[in-house]
Amino acid sequence: MILNDGYPKHFKGPQFEKLIKYCDDNDFLQVLLGNSSCYSQEDLFEKINAQGKEKESLDEDFICENVETFDWWVRKFGAEKELPHVLLDQKGNWLSKGTRCLFPKDSDNKDLDSDDKKIELPEWAELKILDEDYCKALVDYTCTQYPDDIQKIRNSFKSDKPPSKKRCVIEFYKEKSPIIFKEYSAANLVSPLNALVGDDLDRCIRLLEWLFQYQDEIFQGKLENISFKLPDSDLNLKMAEKLYFGTDYGEEYSITESLFRSSTDFARLCAPSWFEFATQEGDLESLKELLIKMDVRKRPPIYIVN
Repeated sequence: MILNDGYPKHFKGPQFEKLIKYCDDNDFLQVLLGNSSCYSQEDLFEKINAQGKEKESLDEDFICENVETFDWWVRKFGAEKELPHVLLDQKGNWLSKGTRCLFPKDSDNKDLDSDDKKIELPEWAELKILDEDYCKALVDYTCTQYPDDIQKIRNSFKSDKPPSKKRCVIEFYKEKSPIIFKEYSAANLVSPLNALVGDDLDRCIRLLEWLFQYQDEIFQGKLENISFKLPDSDLNLKMAEKLYFGTDYGEEYSITESLFRSSTDFARLCAPSWFEFATQEGDLESLKELLIKMDVRKRPPIYIVN
């Protein structure tokens, strides 16, 4: 039995029978020289998906097969074709073309708090996190199959600390994969969620609620290049750095109000009652800590003029 055209060996069963030809030693050469019977990309896409429905998606052998299929698919069809059901995210959903997907956090990743609290993405997030078992299998497979390429990537990083295997694998598939793989970091978590806010007040508040839930973990990392929007007292979204605290956040901000009152460049932050997720729990201080981290002003900026 031989498998034509370099298809993965686990392409078996009725749905893949045209990929296989049976022969004995006498007609082996004739089979090799014969016309290959194969499926189109569209047929393979459907049959791979059908095969996935027949198996347990978190079975160890099936995960390894799926990872091999993923690698074969991107080598054969590149980044422009839709991806069949071969990689799962942490919520058990199949990843598709164009998805921005983070590799799971490394235990030694100091960019995020290293305790056991697992960050769950909000339901409205388009960002995904790769399932940990699938990630491990993908890293192991890639490093085993392409050791020279991985070593070349590792050598290309100019830093005192060598890059992790995950980072090398992400770089390896950077131009090949229809999935946009990224490292797990505070910035890579928050930036795509923040970009979805736009001028949507409800989504802005939902993002703030999510940040409030995980602020101890997320703000351990570097977020200097991320600018947040928050509602002003008229519920218009403005950049957080253009907003200031009013006395509804505490009498200590009476001076803040006085200093900003005549400014046309800055606006008063909306009342804390709009952030019920914090105020109902009586956690106004933690809310203020988060808002300050997001660059809401406690005092006017100081400009140095030459």
